[in-house]
Amino acid sequence: MKIIVTGGCGFIGSNLVRHLLDSPEHEVLNLDKLTYAGNPHSLADLADDPRPARPRHLDLPARDPR
Repeated sequence: MKIIVTGGCGFIGSNLVRHLLDSPEHEVLNLDKLTYAGNPHSLADLADDPRPARPRHLDLPARDPR
């Protein structure tokens, strides 16, 4: 199953990503804005996992600026 996790570099999100990757049939796309709570090093232990759970930086506004 392919799963998108937003905020996957924070405390709760990184634990969710780890939990999801415990199941071999899951692929995780981790999108994180990497602000005060997001730290890409929180998933450093998953660097050897062949599935793409490494964070993708997402720098979008929380609301439409118009």
